This record gives sequence, structure tokens and C-alpha cells, in this order.
Amino acid sequence: MVYTQYIRTSASSVPVMAYLFSLLIVFVVLSLSSASPTNIERRMKKQVVDFNLDIIEGGIGYTEKIEVDLEKQTELFQVPTHPGVDRSDVLHDFKNNLTMLRFPESKICYLFPLVKRQSRPEKLIRDHKRAQKMNITETRRVYSRWVLDGEVTDRSWLGEELNDFCALYTIYHVTEEREQVAEEQTEGGTSPNRVRRQSESGLNDAKLCPGGLDLNSALQVCSEPKIECDQTLTCSEIRRCDDFWRRRRSLPFWFSYNGCWNDHDTRNIVECCRYVCDDIDEPTTGTVENMGSEVL
Repeated sequence: MVYTQYIRTSASSVPVMAYLFSLLIVFVVLSLSSASPTNIERRMKKQVVDFNLDIIEGGIGYTEKIEVDLEKQTELFQVPTHPGVDRSDVLHDFKNNLTMLRFPESKICYLFPLVKRQSRPEKLIRDHKRAQKMNITETRRVYSRWVLDGEVTDRSWLGEELNDFCALYTIYHVTEEREQVAEEQTEGGTSPNRVRRQSESGLNDAKLCPGGLDLNSALQVCSEPKIECDQTLTCSEIRRCDDFWRRRRSLPFWFSYNGCWNDHDTRNIVECCRYVCDDIDEPTTGTVENMGSEVL
């Protein structure tokens, strides 16, 4: 009797064991499939991350909104109006290595090359999450000056994202201004002087405003003309962290390293410049060639 009951129990357990074994195989296969890089990447690309940054500039607080699209590889910054800066939107397109700055009120867009210092979408999200757990007190500021290079008439090469972003706006291409500096060896072999060279117009890379005076023309009117420029300011801020924190496990327990800071990017867009004279009583016959150099 005992022997017969044992046989029945074993026979009935065979289908159960086979079923459990099949479930185990399915679970392992699904686990390996979900952990594959292709599937992880597919999930991440569907993810759009939004977050806000509270910023204080000159005692005035405002909130910057950021949207990161991992599928499109874009970063959108929405910057409200604050002292000295108009309302603007900045779109970084990492697939095309371009940045578009949009001013909704003036209906103008400015096209930049994507700068290397801009954090990629994945790092931008990772650094923001890490910085949320810290008290960030350090702010590093980056200033750059850009000059108008002309209107973008052929938009076919901009890609869908940037085209849609500024579909109803005039787009101008801008280039970063590089200060023209030369080194001159002084007599006796001492350290060289750094001399800033002016272009013939005295405006370097900037365009002359319509009806404005260049430096040579202004020097015929007064001895010390001053330069005035039509320009626009924009700024944005992110949280940036040093990847040094990944190696902290090998450091002593008493070693403290924050590794995160505020990264504030300010861009000055120069549309055009002109020279003006405050005093017209002492004109000069000097020109850029003999008066336009300035020893630093």
C-alpha cells in the first residue's frame, strides 16, 4: 500500500516539476533579454525627463525649466525674463551638433555650433540627480562673445527638430569672436608684450551698424571715439559634477569630496557696432594703422 501510494505521488509530481522547470527557463530567458543593452537603450530612448532649477541672479530668483529627450538627443532650456536678459529658449541638438537660441518676443533665432563643454543628455540627467542630494555653493561662470554672421536662408540642413523649433522665426547664424592678439618681442629679449590688433574697421569680427562710423571715419571727427554695439544677452545654468566621485570607494572614509557645482553659461550676441564721438572739438588725422593697437 505504501509502495503504491509512492508511485502515484511520484507520477503526479512529474508534470509539476516539468512545469516549474519550464517556468524557470522562461524566467531566465526573459531576464537575459531585458538586461541586454539593446533593450535597455530602447527603454531609455522613450524617456523624456523634465526638471526645474531655482536660480538667483543679482538677488532676483527665477526658475529655469529643462526638458531632456534621450531618444531625440536634445536638451531644451526655458529661461524666463530676469534682469538684463529677455525670455528665451535654448535647444541643444546633439545629433546635429547645433544649438538654437530662440527669443519669442522678438521672433528671432540664433544658430550656434554645439560647444564641447555642454553636458550630453545622459550626463545632464545623472549630474542633476546627484546634485539634488547636495548643498551646492560653488558657481562657475563661462562668458563668451558671439557676432552675427548673416541670415540662414537654406534651412534644409538644420534637421527636423531645429526647423520646427524656429519655423516662424528669422534665423541668424553666429560665430564666436576670437580676440586678435599678437605677441611682439621687446628689445633685450625680455618677455613679449601682448598687443590687441584692430581690423581696418576697428570692429574686429562685428559688423558695422547701418549708418554708423568705423574707426577710421570716427578718427576724422574726434580724437577718442568710443565703440557702441547693439547686443543681446542670454544665459542658462546646469548642475555639473566631476566623475571623480566614481572612484571614491578607494579613498579613506574621512575624505570628503562634493564634486558638483553650478555651471552658468552667459553668451553675448553682438549684432553690429559703431563708433561715436562725445567731443568733436579735436579731430585727428590718425588711422587704425597707427592708432588702433592697444598694449595689454
